[in-house]
Amino acid sequence: MKVTVKYITRRRNSDRSERWYWQRRGHKLVRLPEDPAERYAVALRLNAEAEGRTERRVGPAPGTLEAVIDSYQDAEGWAELAERTRSSYTTWIRRFSKMWGDLSVRALTRNVIVDYLKTVPKGSRRLAAAVLQVLLDHARYRGLVETNHAERLRLRASAPRAAYLTEDECAGWLKAAAAHPDGDRMAVAFALMLYTAQRPRDCLAMAWTRYDGQSIQLRQMKTHKLLSVPCHRDLRAMLDGRAQRHVTICDGLTYRRLNLQWNAICQAAAITGRQARDLRRTAIVRLHEAGCEPLEISHISGHSLSDVNSVLDTTYTVRTASTGLRAMQKWENNRRTESNGS
Repeated sequence: MKVTVKYITRRRNSDRSERWYWQRRGHKLVRLPEDPAERYAVALRLNAEAEGRTERRVGPAPGTLEAVIDSYQDAEGWAELAERTRSSYTTWIRRFSKMWGDLSVRALTRNVIVDYLKTVPKGSRRLAAAVLQVLLDHARYRGLVETNHAERLRLRASAPRAAYLTEDECAGWLKAAAAHPDGDRMAVAFALMLYTAQRPRDCLAMAWTRYDGQSIQLRQMKTHKLLSVPCHRDLRAMLDGRAQRHVTICDGLTYRRLNLQWNAICQAAAITGRQARDLRRTAIVRLHEAGCEPLEISHISGHSLSDVNSVLDTTYTVRTASTGLRAMQKWENNRRTESNGS
């Protein structure tokens, strides 16, 4: 028998998969679980809570920040955000709702915002400002304010991360992983991150069905780009001889466990200051040192061409000794050519 629960809505992703929401007028949009039984249970609970508040529920006054928040979270763009992004936004939205929910959105002047951000820890300041900017941009779109006072704030950016693993560090890490209880899965994760130049979460989600023996197809979680990454011969050798014991190539390894085990292996290998995400940067360095052009790198990493140039010049600060030596050799060879021609 088909089960029907009010206010459950279905939306399709670009890859034809589905996601489910509880959507009821006058209430915030809620993402529902994928499992049908859990989905119905959550929806029934939300309906019961909503109906129990129906008579006394007034809702936020028009023009207040709380009204803007409700409107923004009911908008289509909110539901389309990546789950991780929506979760981080929600943390700050709740704080803003508690502090300023009853205030007119026009009361959030530049001075108010700047003074508040001074109280936010530096590590969280840019995210807090970004969420405020999104909310005020929605308010401007709805005609509630003329100016978004959270735009163009003078926030000092933290220095871009430039760490990558040397050849010796990679060898030392893999040697330590071989003696670790979970070293087998970690070695596979290491190879995927290094040889595909993808983010850790994307590598953990890579499925065997997306590997055809020559390349791995994936859709990046952050950018939603669909990529087909050619497999490095060392990665192919590892995958082709591996039993498919799980849907994912990393045998169900979670992001939290990846980082815990990564740190433990780094400690055993006496490697400091390196994170799993640095392998993406390491891959860019090695591609660059191999003489790959930015366009070629972009087809592997998924960056746009302009982003690759920016990555090489600033974010990844690729200025290794071998790169400088290769440049000097080219200069010397060019001078010899000029001398022979004169």
